[in-house]
Amino acid sequence: MVQPSGQFIIPPLNWYFNSVMILDPLKLALENLKPAGKDGFEGLLALALARITGNPMRLAASGFQFGVDGQGEDRRRPVCFEAKRYSSDLKREMVISKIADIARRKDEAEILWILGATTEVRNQIAQDLQSDGEDKGIAVLVLDWNDQVLPSLALTLANAGPDIAKWISENTGVSSDERELERILDHLRTKPEAQMRWEKLSAEFSASELSGRQAIQANKSWLQATLSSQKKARARLGQPIAPRQKDIPSIARKTSVDGVLSILQLATTCIVLGTEGVGKSWVAAEAALEFEGLSLILGAEKFDGIDDTQLESLLVSEFAAQTENSHTIIARWQRRLTAWETNAPSKSFLLVVDGMNQRPTIPWDRILTLLEGFVEDRGGKLLITSRPQFFKRHVQRGFDRPQKLNVGHWNASERDYLLKEVDIDPSSLDATTLVSLLNPRLLGIALSILPRDKPEAWIGLSVDALLFEHINRTQVDGFEAQSPDELCLALSQGADQLLDAIANGAGAGTDLVFEGELRAVKETRFFQSLPGPRGGYRLIEEGLSLALGFALVDRILQSSLNLEDLNTCVATLLEPIAALDETSRIVMAALHICAFDPERHDPNVFECLVSAFCEMQNLDVNAFPQFYNIVRKRPEATLNAAKHKLLEWRNPINEKWLLEAVKQMSVSQDTRPAVNAAVLDWLRHINPDALDQQAKYGRADEKGEERAAKRQKEIDGAIASFSAHERAVFSSCVVVRGDTDSLLTQALELLAGLPLAPWASSLATLGFGFHLDHSVYQARKSFDQLTDFNRVDPVEAGQAFLKAAEPFRAENTSRAGKWSLVRMLYATGKEVHAKEAYVIGEGLRKDLELHRDFVSLREKICATDPCDPNSDRAANVDPTIQQFSKIDTDLLLTGMHRGSEDMDYEDRLCAVSRFGPEVAVAKGREFCQSILSREGMPLRQIALCATSLAPLLDRNDALALSKRLQEEHRLDTLPENDVGIVKHFMTKFAMHQLTGDEQLELLTSKSIAGNYSVDCIPSFKRPLETAVIAALDAAKMACDGNAAFGTLSLVAHTFEGLSTELEKKVSAFFTDENKLVRASAFEVGLNTKNEFLRQHHLHGSWSASENTGSKGYENACGSALLIDAVVCGEAEFDDVLPRIAPESWYLAEHQIGNDISPAIIKIFDTRLRQAADQSGGFVQLPIKATIEPNDHVLHSFRSIDPSLPETTNNDKPSFFSGEETNEEFRTRQKRNHDLFIKMEEMLAEKDALIVAEQIDFDSFCRMLKNRRELGLQWAHLLQDLSSLQFYWFKDFAFMIAAATFDADENTAIRLFNRAIGAECFVQRMYPDGLSMEHKAVWSCPATPIMRALWRKRLEDCVSDDLLALEILAAERFGAKNFIIDLANELASSERPVDNALGVSIAGFSSQYDQFEKVLDDLDPSTGFVGRAMKAAKHAHERARWAEHWINEMWSARTPEDFWLSLTLASKVVDARSDYDKKIYQADHKWHAFASLFTRARKDRLKKWGTKRAKTLYGNDTPKPIFCQSSRTD
Repeated sequence: MVQPSGQFIIPPLNWYFNSVMILDPLKLALENLKPAGKDGFEGLLALALARITGNPMRLAASGFQFGVDGQGEDRRRPVCFEAKRYSSDLKREMVISKIADIARRKDEAEILWILGATTEVRNQIAQDLQSDGEDKGIAVLVLDWNDQVLPSLALTLANAGPDIAKWISENTGVSSDERELERILDHLRTKPEAQMRWEKLSAEFSASELSGRQAIQANKSWLQATLSSQKKARARLGQPIAPRQKDIPSIARKTSVDGVLSILQLATTCIVLGTEGVGKSWVAAEAALEFEGLSLILGAEKFDGIDDTQLESLLVSEFAAQTENSHTIIARWQRRLTAWETNAPSKSFLLVVDGMNQRPTIPWDRILTLLEGFVEDRGGKLLITSRPQFFKRHVQRGFDRPQKLNVGHWNASERDYLLKEVDIDPSSLDATTLVSLLNPRLLGIALSILPRDKPEAWIGLSVDALLFEHINRTQVDGFEAQSPDELCLALSQGADQLLDAIANGAGAGTDLVFEGELRAVKETRFFQSLPGPRGGYRLIEEGLSLALGFALVDRILQSSLNLEDLNTCVATLLEPIAALDETSRIVMAALHICAFDPERHDPNVFECLVSAFCEMQNLDVNAFPQFYNIVRKRPEATLNAAKHKLLEWRNPINEKWLLEAVKQMSVSQDTRPAVNAAVLDWLRHINPDALDQQAKYGRADEKGEERAAKRQKEIDGAIASFSAHERAVFSSCVVVRGDTDSLLTQALELLAGLPLAPWASSLATLGFGFHLDHSVYQARKSFDQLTDFNRVDPVEAGQAFLKAAEPFRAENTSRAGKWSLVRMLYATGKEVHAKEAYVIGEGLRKDLELHRDFVSLREKICATDPCDPNSDRAANVDPTIQQFSKIDTDLLLTGMHRGSEDMDYEDRLCAVSRFGPEVAVAKGREFCQSILSREGMPLRQIALCATSLAPLLDRNDALALSKRLQEEHRLDTLPENDVGIVKHFMTKFAMHQLTGDEQLELLTSKSIAGNYSVDCIPSFKRPLETAVIAALDAAKMACDGNAAFGTLSLVAHTFEGLSTELEKKVSAFFTDENKLVRASAFEVGLNTKNEFLRQHHLHGSWSASENTGSKGYENACGSALLIDAVVCGEAEFDDVLPRIAPESWYLAEHQIGNDISPAIIKIFDTRLRQAADQSGGFVQLPIKATIEPNDHVLHSFRSIDPSLPETTNNDKPSFFSGEETNEEFRTRQKRNHDLFIKMEEMLAEKDALIVAEQIDFDSFCRMLKNRRELGLQWAHLLQDLSSLQFYWFKDFAFMIAAATFDADENTAIRLFNRAIGAECFVQRMYPDGLSMEHKAVWSCPATPIMRALWRKRLEDCVSDDLLALEILAAERFGAKNFIIDLANELASSERPVDNALGVSIAGFSSQYDQFEKVLDDLDPSTGFVGRAMKAAKHAHERARWAEHWINEMWSARTPEDFWLSLTLASKVVDARSDYDKKIYQADHKWHAFASLFTRARKDRLKKWGTKRAKTLYGNDTPKPIFCQSSRTD
């Protein structure tokens, strides 16, 4: 049942049961009383209530009693009651009408009606009574008998004073035991549980308390509903204050709200001050909600037209409205407020006056004084909000109170929290906008006008856009009485004065003061009142750009000029403000106004402003999205501006902004029609003015003018020769002067990704412009690329092109028309049409003076290709051999740049190696031997750039070179910084000819000090053990870590076993201070499988370092030796797991088996989750790390490069080091290395080094194979990361996607799609430029979804180097069959672009036998597909040639033969010629030179990459825009 308000503590259940039994006698006695009369139940209830309330009760006379059986004598505290003595259920009709009866008769402000009943009042009846009471302003208290809880009637009687038991006993109709009744009542008075219940119940016997509580509850409900809806708040409070609206991200300003409430506890009045938009009203609203008593919120507009005598009526009306939400009980509230003057409510009330500054004409000082007196007299509180300047100027002198609280902006963390709540990345916004968004109002506007489900829409947000929207919202939201039009006019007029001041010589920072009160302006977001008696206003800096934008637009509109004169007008107006730092922002603001303000929009003005903006300097690159959001609003004017800018012979400074905006407009559904119309127009533009055409190359001199005159005659003659059809086409064109090349190129780019068939006629018309204007070079290329790489409708477009070209087949067609026909035939992409086009073109060229006897340099050197094993000796090769023999080797590689001798040597080497091998070997040996005598730069260059000559160095020369290396003074002519790297490379020349002892002597010499190239390892030979022991002893005694490292390295790679003495010597270096020495000692134990060293290491204290970069070698060898101990059964994996490097986990899995996977996976899971959790706080540095394996060592190598390309001050090309000097290279390397170490330290601190470690893909997938759920958890973990976090986990995403592909293909594909193209910190590589991405993507099962992804990867390649790499990955990682199937499918397609891709795949495939016949049978033409065929044959043939020369190389009989075959192979080899690491093993004949081959191969791969990057399908590489499959909105 409904009891009086308040939450009671529920006593134990057994207490209830006992109480029920104890109370039965009392209940029985009450039921035996008479229902009415002084000696009946009415009399008992009157006695009890009189004693409890202190208000004597009088019983009503018999008859109609207006809902009461009795009432109190004290009219100030009106109480009445109804007594119902029943032993059965109380009927609803007996009581439900009582409230209405009382309401018709009573007129007191507060009435308490008590229903006393000896039976239970059902819950629904009690609720209805209380609801009716609330409607009528009557407090209802039910005192009944409920067997489930302590009966409120019994508690009331127990606490009604002495002799209640006696009264009951005496007045019952049957005998009742007074002592038993007294014991029951005493029990109800003294039991703790009953006392707690009574404490709550006793508070309900006051009408004012009960009705006051109801009023507070109603008031809070009203406020909650109002402040949870902007719509309701605007209707009820005059402005959209809705801090509790759920779909509006907000942060409770707890500090400010608590500050207000604290002030109000001590003082009557609190004044909240804050500038526009900081959230004063929201703070006041939150305070009103949290205030314990009634809270009344009045906006300033409520006081319009209210004089002093009307204030109380206003408050009474608002109290009624904001509690019961009804004006029908105004009289009751009038009585209540009057009563509060003498008897204040137990809970105070709060009156909020919000936004005084919105009504500046009201005499606020007097109004507030009266309001303060009103609330103070009634125990209330007053809360006022205002802007500080307004309060100081208009209010403070007449009404000032010390209790003030200032509300400021959001802090950065609060703002960023709110932005992230709607998935907006704060880093995507520019700094100025971020500062503005610290203002809660502006942030609120941004949240309301921008889509939260499209974060990209926020990128164009700007301060001016926010302020413009703020103006539009001022009147709607009730923040200003001034209309938007009035405010815009005030801004324009104010800024107009500022423009005049600047034009008259005032500084750019002029702070112009507007005199007088300017009531129409008032204090707003844009104007601020100034202190002092004179007053005045100034423009606030934040709104200055927008204000000046208004002034600029209004001045232009007033000029009423034509377009040409408008441009001059705009330039004139902008000239005075050019000195302002914010000039571009002012123009941007003017653009915004002209675009979005309907009264100020004029297409010509907008176009002029766009043009002017393109001439601005020093634009903020982050402002482009804002620019785009503006210009897309007026696409036609923007496109007109773009056309005029494109036709200018000079390129405006920011033309790229305009063109990028046009491109984005072309993919938007809203603006695409306007772009299409513009493209249709642009394609018809022709410039037949020969002299103007020359402007592209600068101002014409006298000879240029003569050439132009001659060319003009040709143009005029071509036009005169037009057929009737051609004349009709030409007449539809737009004849202009200017840069039509740029205009047409842009038009063609805008067609990329669209169906071309509808544009066939327009494209055919282009032929006239191409023929009449030879300056349209880029447009010609764009036309070819657009039509060649058309993937959208190549078949339909081809047919349309043929139809459009058909009229040009007529006999009377001019040369211009015939060239149009040729171009359109080629555009179809079909070989048959290409061959026809070739024939027509050859006929047209007959009259042209062309040099047709061109011979390439290679053909001049050797008419046949020397790399072709089947080529014959060319007739012209003998002079080449003779010239080669005369080359002075002392002039080769003498400087940083290639000289003519270098080029002669390189250009002729292959031909001479093939057809004059003796001459090649002799000259090569002569060149190689010069390393013994060279000094300075020539020595540096041969050491670094000619190591492939090492097979030609004989033993005597090698010994001499070793001696030179050991004599440190012999290298004094080298720059100090080059000595180390030169020695490093020089060891590669000599090492293969030295014995083991000679190698030991060299490696331990003071000069070399262990500085050898890893490429020397295959050349290592076993020295005598005694020499090794002696070297180790000497190194130990001299503390020479370098000598120890050199000795141990030689032992590690040449000894198969160790003597007892030697193993002890080696073990002594396990704890050496030098990490390289420790690592090489571990490597000895690892490679020799030495049990003593293994045990020594196992029982030592070594553990892997967290520094994966600088200690990778030691970590790898030390961990591998511990893993060997587990493999040999000498240790448990769980014991060594904490000691080994995480990068070695995969080696352990490979060697020990999958049994150890659970332990590794458990740690990996923890580390991955921890790193993901921490990654939000990682700081990105401007570097990118690459991890690559190395053939010779166990650990991977890391290279650190800038994440963005760097530029240098040196613009000279360099033969060896590109455009960098040595010093620049070293400085860059050191800087990048230091940054990486810093990054590692940061990651180590956060236990997140996992993101920078090498991971073995195959081991990872094996370990995750039977852990489907865990893999999917990881997939979802990475998928949910932000882009900033995902940056650290890209390769993990690829591995996890591949490993979970079988478990959940859709999840894997989503993760793949996110990772592809994402930026990353660490890229884990495989040989030949393949990445973890390649491995993961191409190793998945060939499901339909995966095959579609594979095909898209191949189609999306934008150059042949990327295509070749993708095919290499496919065939190396398991998708060979797919490559065959796709190539065959594409070859049979009707689509020319598919034919070109198919034949290119065949040409780059390593499956030679599958495509041999197809490629051999090709008959390439000059067309698009023909060029692809020619390139495919070229790639295929050279791969086969390389295969031949590599076989010859490995089967060579002499070092000289090896070198000759290497020379030829290195000219044509590519990544398809893979190799086995067995080539480095000692039992391989040419293991000492294996590194020469792999190095030469790597160098050639780079050259192939450079060359193939310039083509796609054998054609010139198209612009990326022409490679897209289709245009999407």
